Amino acid sequence: MLNNTQERCRQLVEYLYLRGLLSNDCLDPCRDVQYRKTISQTQWPSKRHVLGLIKMLRPINAKVRQTVIDEKSARDNLLQLEVYYEEMNYQQTTKVPSYTVEQLFGDIGGLFLLYLGISLITIVEFMEFTAIVLRYGIKKLSQWKINIYQA
Repeated sequence: MLNNTQERCRQLVEYLYLRGLLSNDCLDPCRDVQYRKTISQTQWPSKRHVLGLIKMLRPINAKVRQTVIDEKSARDNLLQLEVYYEEMNYQQTTKVPSYTVEQLFGDIGGLFLLYLGISLITIVEFMEFTAIVLRYGIKKLSQWKINIYQA
């Protein structure tokens, strides 16, 4: 049974649904419970216990006194329901972002520093190459000047 607020909410959702005004972009449910069911049954109460059960239940209220009169009415109107868990474990699925903002900034910073490091190495190698070329050029120039003076 729904209270007045719940019934109004149900009517509003039904009204919107029938007119196609509900969007279909629903998020994943926060909780999803699935149970496997198996059913077994037996006649209850048993013939040995039905009279004791009737004597025990009749003083409870007037409705029980009217409904449970004899063995047949007890078997027709009473129910014993037992629920058992098939397994005592559960599976929990949690959504976590695979790539967070912190990881993004860390990777960008790491790549930036990697490229900066490669650039610095390239600059140092270029300066080393320039120094080798200059040294070679100065050596050749000095040998050329010596050859000119000797000639």
